[in-house]
Amino acid sequence: MRILLLPALVILAASPVLAQETFPEPQGICVDLAKSLGFVDATKDSTFEDVPDGCHATNFFVNFGPYTRYSVADIVIRSPDLFSGKFDFDVEPEDFELPAAVEITLTGFTFAPETGSALNDYIIEIQSEPMDIHFDYSWDKSTGTFNLNDLSVRGFNDSLIALAAKASGFDKTPTDFDRVDDLPGAIEDLTFTLQDARFFSVMTSPGVIASLPSDGDPRAIVASYQQAAVAVVTGLPDSTISDDSKAALTTLINSFPRLRGDYRFHLEANPAVPFHKLLLDDLSDGLKLLSSFKLDVTHQPTD
Repeated sequence: MRILLLPALVILAASPVLAQETFPEPQGICVDLAKSLGFVDATKDSTFEDVPDGCHATNFFVNFGPYTRYSVADIVIRSPDLFSGKFDFDVEPEDFELPAAVEITLTGFTFAPETGSALNDYIIEIQSEPMDIHFDYSWDKSTGTFNLNDLSVRGFNDSLIALAAKASGFDKTPTDFDRVDDLPGAIEDLTFTLQDARFFSVMTSPGVIASLPSDGDPRAIVASYQQAAVAVVTGLPDSTISDDSKAALTTLINSFPRLRGDYRFHLEANPAVPFHKLLLDDLSDGLKLLSSFKLDVTHQPTD
C-alpha cells in the first residue's frame, strides 16, 4: 500500500516486515494507519492517539528487519485529507493520490537493532545518537506545484542537515517513488543546509568511501577525485556561480571526508531541470549538472 511512502521519505530504510499485533485499545485512525504501514512494532508502552487532523504516537519501533530497526520516542503526523476518515489506506498503487499536505515531526529516532544478543543490542543502542526528524510538504495538484517545505535531521550538539525545494509540473502521482526517473515534474529551486558539517560526514562519508574501488589506496583515489572535482568547479561559468561560491565549494571538496563548519547551498534553475536528469553516475556528472543551475554556496568555518 502506497501510504508507507510518506514516512519512508523520512525513515529511509529497506523492506517492511509484519508488525506485531500489540496495538492498544481503543482503536482509531491512528492505530489503523500504524497497522497498515506494516513496519510498526507496538509494545505495552506504546500509545496511539487520534488528534485534530492527525496522529500522535509514542514509544514504538520501526522494524525493517533485525539490523534495520529503530526506536521512536514520539511522532506527530498531521494531514487534513489523510486523516479525514475518507482516505483509503489500502488503495492500489495505481489509484493512490498524494495527500495535499503532510507534516511529520519525529523525536528520539534511535538505532535499536536485534542482533540476537540482548547485551550487544543494549550497547549499540546506548552508543547511538538519537535524532529528531521533520518532514513537511504541500502539493497543489491543479497547478502542479510541489513544495518540500522542510526535510531535516538534527543530531548531536544540535547539528542539522536540512533540505527545502520547489518543483513544477508535479501534476500527477508517480506509481513508484523509489525511481527518480519515474518522478513527474522538474526542480526549480533547492536549498541544502549543513549546520556543523561533521554530522553530515558521519552520516554519509562511510557509504561514499565504501563505493570506491577496492584495489587501490583509498586516500590516493579520493585525492584524484578531489582534484577532478575542483577542476570542474573552477570551470563552471561565472554567470551561474560567483568566485566566493566556487571557493566555498572547493573547501567542501578538499575537506572530504572530514567536513567542518556550516554550509548553505542554494540552487535555482530557469528553466526547471527535470527530475530524471538528476540520475548521476558519479560526482563529476553531479558537478557538471551544476552548470544548469544558478548556484550560491556559503561556508562558515568552525570557531
